[in-house]
Amino acid sequence: MKEFLKGVWVENQIEEKKEQKSRGPGKGAFGFLFSGAFLAAVLAAAGLLFWWAWVSFRMRYSAEFIRVGLICLYIFPCMLGGRLLCLGQHSFLPLWGAVLGCFFYGLLCLCSLLVKGEAYSYDSLEWTTPLLCILSGIAGTIRTHGGRKEKKRCK
Repeated sequence: MKEFLKGVWVENQIEEKKEQKSRGPGKGAFGFLFSGAFLAAVLAAAGLLFWWAWVSFRMRYSAEFIRVGLICLYIFPCMLGGRLLCLGQHSFLPLWGAVLGCFFYGLLCLCSLLVKGEAYSYDSLEWTTPLLCILSGIAGTIRTHGGRKEKKRCK
């Protein structure tokens, strides 16, 4: 009887460890994950900006083509940050993707304020840049499973 109870206890411990691993990081770890995703988005944006500046200088692209490339620089890092947020098992991931996009847009406004002395011209009510940042952050958190029925992590 004692051996049977010991076996049941060991099986319960193994199941609890598997369940704990499948839950992902705790709520405190999600703050680190969010800040890491934001930092990765900022570093990716900085790297892509320097790369795009070098490419557009070497190829002598037109101003319109350079603007299109800069718009892509808003989209890609926010999507990357959203994909990194999918590593954590947290509810309301699209909301956190939107928050990441808002933070990224805030950083863009801060950089523009430091360089030009004004954040954006609010006369024209430019809504495209914040919408691109927010929606690409949300799009990065959308889980695509390819037909599988598991709810574990983003793949």
